[in-house]
This record gives sequence, structure tokens and C-alpha cells, in this order.
Amino acid sequence: MRAEARALGIAVEPDLHPERGTVYRADQLEFARVGVPVVYLHEGLDVIGKPAGFGERKENDYIAHHYHQVTDTIDPQWDLSGAVQQIELLFRVGYSVAQTARYPRWNADAEFRAARERTLSAH
Repeated sequence: MRAEARALGIAVEPDLHPERGTVYRADQLEFARVGVPVVYLHEGLDVIGKPAGFGERKENDYIAHHYHQVTDTIDPQWDLSGAVQQIELLFRVGYSVAQTARYPRWNADAEFRAARERTLSAH
């Protein structure tokens, strides 16, 4: 993941707001719970051409005024170029995994690592 992100000029950073629990509401959580290594991407908060803090202000405004409300819809005004970058990153990570015999592993401190180890030892 890190190598492919670096090749695309994408920064890999820890969750800036783990208290929001977005990882635990993501679709891939059920895979993680049974030990399948997953990739969780969240939009970045640094916006090219905008001042520092712009992305965080936009995200906070969206959460406060639109998230899980009637207005939580796609806005044609959104710049989705970052999403295109993330799709390319996911494709490259998936392709890289498919080209190797080495199965992806959890980081040593990963919450769901033990579930994977139990699965592997059962086979």
C-alpha cells in the first residue's frame, strides 16, 4: 500500500479522527473481523490550491450539516479528482497483491491480526 501510494504521490497517514469511528462503519469491516487484511481509504484533508485547514473545515461542515441527512447526496460541484486517484491506488494495490504469492499481512499492532492468525492456524 505504502509503495503504491508513494509511486502516485499520495501521502499515507493515520486516521486524524479515530474518535469518529468511520473505520467501524465501513463496508470492509466484516472482512477485517474475520482476519482478511483490508485497505481503508479516507479522503485527504490537504486540498491542492487551498489554504491549510480548508479540507478539515469542509469535512466538519459536511458532517455537521449533511451527513446522514436528506442533503447527504452527491453534489455535482464536487471535485472528484482525488477519488480518481484513490481508485487508481486501489487498483494498483490489488494488482500488486495478485502478482505475488505472498499473502497480505496485518501490521504487528493491528486490531484484527489475531483473527487472521486463528484462521491460518485452522487450515
